[in-house]
Parts: sequence; C-alpha cells; structure tokens
Amino acid sequence: MYERIRATRAAEILGVDVRSVQRLAQRAKIPAARVGGVWTFDEAQLRAWLTQQEIETCRRAAEAEVASSRRGATGAARPYGIGRPSMGSSVAEVCAREMSKLRQRERHRSGKN
Repeated sequence: MYERIRATRAAEILGVDVRSVQRLAQRAKIPAARVGGVWTFDEAQLRAWLTQQEIETCRRAAEAEVASSRRGATGAARPYGIGRPSMGSSVAEVCAREMSKLRQRERHRSGKN
C-alpha cells in the first residue's frame, strides 16, 4: 500500500530536525508534496534520495582522495604511464570504504550496533 509520512518521520530518517526537513521540501531539495498545508513524503522515495546523496558524497570524497594521492610532496602531479608510482586506492575502493563508514554511522545512530 502506498503511504505517505509526515515531516516528523522524515526528519528521523534523515537525521535532522523537522524545520530543516520543511525548508528542504519548500526549496524542492527533497522529494515531497504539500497536502492540505502539510508536507508529506513517500518514505521509499525519501530513502532512495538519501542513498543517492550518500553515493554522490562518497564519489566526490573518493575522487578527491584519489586526486590527492596523485600529487607529490610539491603538489605537482605524479608521472603517469610505465614505471609510474602506485596510485593508492581506486575510486571504487575508496567509495566502498566511505559507504561502509556511512552504514556504520547509520547503524550507530539507529541503535543497531
């Protein structure tokens, strides 16, 4: 059955206060609909949006880490090609680590250690 949740439950899912959820909804930053003057949310869409935000955050962090691993002590790019130094972690490896950290934090927040 298709059910909508209110801002209080959305705030719990997102880990922010209700007013922040209302502001995000008003600015169309999160999937929401105003029904009879009350902000409502589809929980599945909200969780999918949150997952997408985590993925994007992870991707940006991973790209930044990989890019910084390509720089030497002087900040200059390291050489590429045959005989180049190890590049450290790939974007996928870094992203997997970051997602693991995010999941641990979420379990800790929800009390599911």
